[in-house]
Amino acid sequence: MTYSKIPISQINPDAMVPADIYLKLNDKFVKFKNAGENLTVEKYDTFMSKGIQFLYVAEKDFPKFEAWLNDKSAQEIEAFVTRAGEEGREAFKDVKKLEEFVYEVFSDQELNLEKIDQLQSNVQDFVEKMRSNSQYSQALSMMVGRSNSIASHSIAVGNLAVYISMSLGNAHQFALENIYLAAIFHDYGKMKIPEEILKNPDHIDYTDHMLNHPDNSVQIIRKSKGIPEQVIKMIQEHHEYWDGSGYPKGLKGESIYKNSPILCLANELEEYLHTHKNLSDVERFQGAIELVQDGGATKWPPSFYPRIIEALNLGFISQRGLED
Repeated sequence: MTYSKIPISQINPDAMVPADIYLKLNDKFVKFKNAGENLTVEKYDTFMSKGIQFLYVAEKDFPKFEAWLNDKSAQEIEAFVTRAGEEGREAFKDVKKLEEFVYEVFSDQELNLEKIDQLQSNVQDFVEKMRSNSQYSQALSMMVGRSNSIASHSIAVGNLAVYISMSLGNAHQFALENIYLAAIFHDYGKMKIPEEILKNPDHIDYTDHMLNHPDNSVQIIRKSKGIPEQVIKMIQEHHEYWDGSGYPKGLKGESIYKNSPILCLANELEEYLHTHKNLSDVERFQGAIELVQDGGATKWPPSFYPRIIEALNLGFISQRGLED
């Protein structure tokens, strides 16, 4: 039997696949999942951490699998357009394209200058489109709370971070690109944490790995040239709080790089939205806004308020028609 390869980046790990899928191990094809099963998020992240970029289907099943992928993508686009409006269609397509490339970067065993250059170019194009279309950033604010892996979490955090930054009046192209790039790589160090620790908060080494993951991310990123120092600072400080209670260094107030709190806020906001997917939209988004409101002067700078609350109400509540 002959096989055709499928990029993992195109497969939703939560979706039930339409045909048997295989792994290629030592030049042999081993069945991994039966038709009607899903990959699972845990395996998805494991594959990325081990540099596995492709799964395989029997050649006779490839047309069916390809049609399924296209249909899933079309359904996802139409569902988003129904919620965000037709003006969000191209924004969604651009995010999906960038998301697939980010998966490729994450699954590479080593970062290299070529990948970094490509990623920076994609981010530049992406941010430029956001700046030229006010609907773009509002549409992106809706594409959160749906992550299913470290890579897609990072993309969602990037969308939020740029939306927040623009809402605070930061429209400088270079700054927005750096914020988005920092968001993409902020949890890169988690890819190197053994699965048995990452997925088990009760593990004896779990807390140490979590506290150290910003520094570990930076150590990995620094091996690749071309990452601006501002990006490195944001990655290292994305868990630092305004009152000094964060980690890994316990930085406080103005000692934190000026754009790091934007990434920190976006990260916690996205985590809340994803964790509370079981709630209704109204409850989930109102809860997220309350989380941000409560973090004023404790987690995030007082200068963010009330502007940031107004922006989140606009993006999460008004634009979705969820007002009481």
